[in-house]
Amino acid sequence: MTRREASRSIQYRAIRIRRRGRSWQVDYGWRKGCRVQRSFKTKDAAKKDIDQHWAREAPEVEDLRNNPVTLCHLTQRERVDVIDALDTLNGVASLRDAAVFFVQHQTVPSAAHSVQDLMAEYREAKRKANCRPWHLRTIEYRIGKFAEVFGKRSVTDISTDEITNWLDGYQSNRGEPLSPVSRNNFLAYLNAFFNFAQKKGYAGANPVERIDRVHVDRHEIAILTPDEIRRLMVTARDHAPELIPYLAIAVFAGVRPTELQRLTWESVNFDLRYIHIAGGISKVRNERYVDMEDVLVKWLEPCRQTSGPIVVQDAYSFTRLFNLVRERAGLKDTWTPDVLRHTYASYHVARYERKDKTALMMGHSVKMLDKHYRRPLHRSDTTEFWSISPERGTGKGLSTEPIAPLT
Repeated sequence: MTRREASRSIQYRAIRIRRRGRSWQVDYGWRKGCRVQRSFKTKDAAKKDIDQHWAREAPEVEDLRNNPVTLCHLTQRERVDVIDALDTLNGVASLRDAAVFFVQHQTVPSAAHSVQDLMAEYREAKRKANCRPWHLRTIEYRIGKFAEVFGKRSVTDISTDEITNWLDGYQSNRGEPLSPVSRNNFLAYLNAFFNFAQKKGYAGANPVERIDRVHVDRHEIAILTPDEIRRLMVTARDHAPELIPYLAIAVFAGVRPTELQRLTWESVNFDLRYIHIAGGISKVRNERYVDMEDVLVKWLEPCRQTSGPIVVQDAYSFTRLFNLVRERAGLKDTWTPDVLRHTYASYHVARYERKDKTALMMGHSVKMLDKHYRRPLHRSDTTEFWSISPERGTGKGLSTEPIAPLT
């Protein structure tokens, strides 16, 4: 504090008086959640108000002196709660004020609702909110697993410890515990579920909010090499040409699998060389345009159509062909989720050296691009990738012997 500032601010009976223009301001600090400050024309008037303040406080102070309050009757847990609560309030309000506010504003459960009953209502609310089918299926799976154990229990009776113990003991169909990513995903869906219960008035608190998320180690982002992409595309070209549009747009344009399932040929403009991802198709419901690179146009031209879906619509047939092509290309065992989109992101950034352009093509932020999709590559590594040709005889490393038909 400078000498000038000190001359404009004094302490009187442990209360600060500050010079404010032509007036003197008394700062009483926080009282019942509000900052109390009063201004006076003279310093003497300010001091007089402080004297009156202490006169009003004197009976309470004297009572505290004569009847000291101890915490001996509280349990150790209750004492810790008192200390934590005071630290959280940090002088903004008294502990009593906070308790009164909580009682006045807490949501009182209107009636006992079981997890099963709430799950049906929650699922219907999400359906009416026009959530994507994949999101509804994930709700059905994750909340359904929770309901298998807690289905008949009231949502108001489930504690934080019970949910934590359930997550700790959860095993997959292969008998494995939850990975850090899967655990956090379960917590995200359960948190939304209990928030819904609060919003509807069925629960007074969300037990999931107090469960810490697990720190996830960031692994190196997996992508396919140009040789692996060539093997994948050539195998599809020769034995499952109906998969070419899906694979080509996924790896050379980075379009999401869920978006490809809804994409039609009307959205592919060969003249202006772009793919239109409408808001109704986009996973995040934002419209965007994706540039078609030369390599993508070459792969799509032989199977070009004027209308109809891009992807095989029968889920069983698509999955069967997709698995068989990956297996014949020698990639099924090393395949990782979203690897085609990761590959596009990595090679596109390396080629154009503009993350904002790549993020725009992919329909998300630069931060998300760096965190989940892009593996650093040098620009010199991109030439081979962007020149993978559909012409026969270009299958580097592939046998020229015919491959048995897919069955």
